[in-house]
Amino acid sequence: MNDTTRARPGADDNERAVYEFVEVLVRLGKGVLVDRLAVPGPEAEEVMTAIAHTMMVECARTHIYVPVAIELKLAPRNQTIWQEYCQPGPDGSRPYSTERITALAKKHQLTERQVYKIIEVWRERELRERQAELPGLEPAESKGS
Repeated sequence: MNDTTRARPGADDNERAVYEFVEVLVRLGKGVLVDRLAVPGPEAEEVMTAIAHTMMVECARTHIYVPVAIELKLAPRNQTIWQEYCQPGPDGSRPYSTERITALAKKHQLTERQVYKIIEVWRERELRERQAELPGLEPAESKGS
């Protein structure tokens, strides 16, 4: 790593954690660029360092939580929870009920709040898939792209 991705001597734990995150991002990204795109090592590191620094500028003064298990690994479990929520439970609980939430939280070893959040995300996802878009009424983030 170059000097711009290393914490300064005497840095506190938070500052060191940020620099460690940047070092990991650069190292992993460099590996992908070298392995998949055959970019020479020094050039790959330079590109990833620029990307990491751009991220730091874009995300400055924000708190970012990086979960241990990423969405890709959780998506199948979360989809199963959504599908089970939409069906009666083996204990006779009705679909879409708080009893279903409680049963699913226990079954999947989650808190009820986590199950509510999973259901909220999947409900929004399903609504977006079913809802038609009218010309000229696209969501704000897609205009001008």
